[in-house]
Amino acid sequence: PDFTTKQHAATDPLEPETIQNWVDIFALNAIAPFFVARAFQSLLIKGAYFRPRGTSSVINISSIAERINTPGP
Repeated sequence: PDFTTKQHAATDPLEPETIQNWVDIFALNAIAPFFVARAFQSLLIKGAYFRPRGTSSVINISSIAERINTPGP
């Protein structure tokens, strides 16, 4: 589908949705970044050692997909 056109956008943000779809979206957007950061924890600590302030950063990148009602994950 062409996601650049308005025809695929949800007309009602509270449109009926399944619980499983909400769980899948939450897992993808909230739980997954936590585990990715945790997997790289040793590298973040190592990187912080070489930075002036002793910090490292994790940059989460998002998309407009949360504003488009699409079927399934």
